[in-house]
Amino acid sequence: MIGLAPIFSYDDQLKRFLLEDVGSGDVTTRSVFSYEARHRKASAKIIAESDGVFCGGPFGSRILSYSDPMAKFEAIPDGQPYAKGECLVAMEGALESLLLCERVILNLLKHLSGISSLTASYVEMVRLLRKSSRSLRITGTRKT
Repeated sequence: MIGLAPIFSYDDQLKRFLLEDVGSGDVTTRSVFSYEARHRKASAKIIAESDGVFCGGPFGSRILSYSDPMAKFEAIPDGQPYAKGECLVAMEGALESLLLCERVILNLLKHLSGISSLTASYVEMVRLLRKSSRSLRITGTRKT
């Protein structure tokens, strides 16, 4: 809607996701690893469990930056198809930050990529059906 401010920013929502998941911190990481170990540089990758279409990279990067502004987050482009076993995301930063954020990032990327994968399958279905001269199109509504 033109001229109306959004009710909330995506930053606010991403911070809520992180706060909901970890609250005041990752108790397990703090009890298992020493202070020095928690602050050592570590790396992590997210590998595809199945074929799909990726979505959410910028949000994952943003979530990680809340915990570690110096962390690196590289993801394949949004909208890019991927195959099972492919590396979708590579992260590097303090071990504690990676462990703190990984579940929130993974949940969000799985949810968004699931939506884009399902949408892509419908688009492909319509494309194939149109070849047989059927008049089809995909439309979106705001009604729920």
